[in-house]
Amino acid sequence: MKLRLLAAFSSALFVHPKIAMADEPSFNIPPVTIPESIPKVLNGYPVPGSLWPATRISRTTTSKGTFQCTATIIGPRVVLTAAHCVDNDASMVVKSDFGNVTVRCEHHNSYSGAPYHDNDIALCISPTDISLGGARYEKINTKSSIPQKGAVVRLLGYGCTEPSGETAPYLYSGTTQVVNRGSNKIHLSGGGGAVVCEGDSGGAAYAEGPQSPSPLTRVVIGVNSTREIDFSGSNVTDIADTEISKFIQSWKSKHAVSVCGYDEIPGACHP
Repeated sequence: MKLRLLAAFSSALFVHPKIAMADEPSFNIPPVTIPESIPKVLNGYPVPGSLWPATRISRTTTSKGTFQCTATIIGPRVVLTAAHCVDNDASMVVKSDFGNVTVRCEHHNSYSGAPYHDNDIALCISPTDISLGGARYEKINTKSSIPQKGAVVRLLGYGCTEPSGETAPYLYSGTTQVVNRGSNKIHLSGGGGAVVCEGDSGGAAYAEGPQSPSPLTRVVIGVNSTREIDFSGSNVTDIADTEISKFIQSWKSKHAVSVCGYDEIPGACHP
């Protein structure tokens, strides 16, 4: 089985998955309806979109074509993705069964681009509140102690399900372990665990249960950024890193918006 997430290599050429606009996704396919012959997200499995309503497919168009990534809604008007998924100060379409929303995105001011993709994070603002059909927005981690080395984390995305494969219209998930943290990144093991694959870029990595702030909760601890060229591991942008946290707080203050994890939004944020 395999898990699919991402659109950049940590030590090789940066690649976006180019998509055909005619291929429309199905967001809430229960796992039992997916044939066993479909490859699983590099060491992961299909999950119903209804369990992750704030996780969306994103599309952006540049001079090089139209590309697909994954994005996460973390507040009524706030979308989180990777900087390499969208040009700075450019628009991006966030798609779901609840409707499509066009948002405007800004990179971290120290995003390095290829080949290392340091500070690989973008925040996007919607002109109006984004509906999740009554569900809750995801909450981002603000605690520098999370996750610890060896902790199990969950990867999520709408990317490819086999190396160099096509992106699939189903949401896939899988778990892996933290190897170490540093340089604005959390380094995750491959070794039988989930690995990001093209199209999963910009999706979220989660701490769940006892390692999150309280039992039976989940928090976004990273943004899917890069993978090793041989699929031996993944790198996600560390949400709780000091420089990343400063960017988030400055951006939300600039736009006067609320972000789950930093702000109390009664009944709106996932536990």
